[in-house]
Formats: sequence, C-alpha cells, structure tokens
Amino acid sequence: MMCCMGLPELSPVNVDFLKQTLMYDKEKREEARAAFEQIFEDVVKGDWSIHLNWFFHSVRHM
Repeated sequence: MMCCMGLPELSPVNVDFLKQTLMYDKEKREEARAAFEQIFEDVVKGDWSIHLNWFFHSVRHM
C-alpha cells in the first residue's frame, strides 16, 4: 500500500527493511517484544556514547 502512493524515495526495499526492523514476521507479540528488548539492551550496554547521551538528555530535562 505504501509503495502505491507514488513516493519516489520509497521502494519495496525500504518497506522490507521496515517490516524486518519492526519484527513484523514474528508470530507472537511477546516474541517480538523480547527480541526488541534484547536488541535495545545490547545497544545500551555496549556503547559509552549512549550512556553519555542519556546523561545529557537527563540533565537537559531536569
């Protein structure tokens, strides 16, 4: 449906990427949630710049 809108910057490859990122192929909602939470955890734990970004975000919104 999105590709039929005539947006030149949107291709089937983009839609497939979105489906993969949102875990559209997962059978159960809990399975998708668990997979997303694992990816999120890996990113947050793995990079010092993420921690720094969260710190400044927290300070900014105090």
